[in-house]
Amino acid sequence: MIGIVLALLSAATSGFSVVLVRRHASGSNAFNVSLVITMVGMVILWPLAIALTGFDSVNVAGFALFAVSGVLSPGLVRLFYYQGLKKLGVAVNSSIYAAYPLYSALLAVLLLSEVLSVWNALGILAILVGIVFADLSINRSNGQSGAGWRSFVFPILGGVTLGVSSVIRKFALDISNVPVFGVAVAYTFSFLPYALIMMSSRPARVSVEAEFALVLGRRDRSGGDVDAGFLRVELRPSLHNNATSVD
Repeated sequence: MIGIVLALLSAATSGFSVVLVRRHASGSNAFNVSLVITMVGMVILWPLAIALTGFDSVNVAGFALFAVSGVLSPGLVRLFYYQGLKKLGVAVNSSIYAAYPLYSALLAVLLLSEVLSVWNALGILAILVGIVFADLSINRSNGQSGAGWRSFVFPILGGVTLGVSSVIRKFALDISNVPVFGVAVAYTFSFLPYALIMMSSRPARVSVEAEFALVLGRRDRSGGDVDAGFLRVELRPSLHNNATSVD
């Protein structure tokens, strides 16, 4: 029962954070918003981790698994999610991304030898049916016959990445049962993809510098593109317009 309550609280706070970002960060861009969220998360989580963790339970193997899970989610997941927003829009992208419990459940059965209950299976089936109806309804209302399969790659990758990350975190907790410390480590290492992008892309550094300079009232916003391999993140103030595009 406690687990269900905590899961519902997690979903509620996550949804509330999305509302806050969309309402108050319309003048920023997806890359900078993700970067700031990660930095703030580290500042909040580490004091809690230090205060609430019995460090005799921490070990190298658990630390490494928490770190890998953080690089995957929220690190890479955010990039995939924003790409999906650009290609599919909020409703369809979110619906497809919401299938991540399916990936998590299948991986848990295969890798953790967990048993999938009838209620779990019915819940996953309901999510999949909802995704199909959401896609049909939105495309029909927009006068479209349906999105191409390539448009679904990014939310699917985001969901799969989140599912893999969840299984890795379960492995980490089995090895080192320090959940608060694990979240802090994962959130810290989720910064790695953004740090690599900033190190390899001058426009990314310019955008972040401009953002902080704007906060301090020193200059106007600037635009540009950040190349990150197969991703290109537009650095323009258009979060509401889903500021990401694919090369």
